[in-house]
Amino acid sequence: MYLLSLNYIFQAFLNLLIKVILIPFFLFKVVEKIKLDGEVSMYLNIANSLLFSILIVIFAFCISNKINITGEVFAKIIRNA
Repeated sequence: MYLLSLNYIFQAFLNLLIKVILIPFFLFKVVEKIKLDGEVSMYLNIANSLLFSILIVIFAFCISNKINITGEVFAKIIRNA
């Protein structure tokens, strides 16, 4: 049981390291390299970008409904790992 909790701690540490330190570091490097200004112009206006994001959410919802994975499948994967 102790080993399982160490596994979760390690996963949480990796998650924190990647999301809080590495990704922002690389994004700042990219911004410096391409010399972006403080303001970026919009390619789409607000209405079109909102419509586009709604379509993406609907598409993701339809795709996720077609995937039929229950909790039992995840439990088997965790037990076998």
